[in-house]
Amino acid sequence: MSEEEELQETLSRAVRVQAKGDFEQLLASQLASALFQDPLNKIRMVFEAYLLLPDEDKVKVVPDDKEHERIFRLYEVAIGFSNIVIGRPPPHYFVECASVPFPFSWVEGDKYLGLFLNRKWDLKHYLGIEPETWEGYLRCFTAYLMDGYAPLSTVKMVEEEFVVSAMPLALDLLRRIFNKFITRETWVETLSILQGKKKSGVEVSP
Repeated sequence: MSEEEELQETLSRAVRVQAKGDFEQLLASQLASALFQDPLNKIRMVFEAYLLLPDEDKVKVVPDDKEHERIFRLYEVAIGFSNIVIGRPPPHYFVECASVPFPFSWVEGDKYLGLFLNRKWDLKHYLGIEPETWEGYLRCFTAYLMDGYAPLSTVKMVEEEFVVSAMPLALDLLRRIFNKFITRETWVETLSILQGKKKSGVEVSP
């Protein structure tokens, strides 16, 4: 290897180290910021930290394809609940209603809500009939949540079920990412910065 080639290799290695350090800081900031959020946004931000990882690093954290798919689908559910739209009640409704803009079709609702939902709400007033299968119910219930016919209180109860189900996975994912990709020094530095912002009244945005 010539001196010029050796210099180029040294510079390339330095750039890679810098990039790795910057990415570690980004991950640490994402996870540390999550600690200051409400439960729903905490889950969303931890899942986002995982999705930030390059594919080869995702496998190190979650080697199982089915678990990866579950995380991605739960993340999409979190996105929907993070953007609830409160609107005018439909005719003959006397309660505040809301819609959940899930980023997937209601016909796939069983693949998403089926990951965490364990109870039923009566849909006869919405459909006129009761779905015969659990999968059919989940699809119809997804449409119900997206259409704006669900009372806000019902939407919030479903959101709570999601949080209770997804939080253990999110916390385990946080631990795995931290152990594999973030040094103690970077973590302490990041927490100090965020705590300083919080003390000075600067909002730590989700």
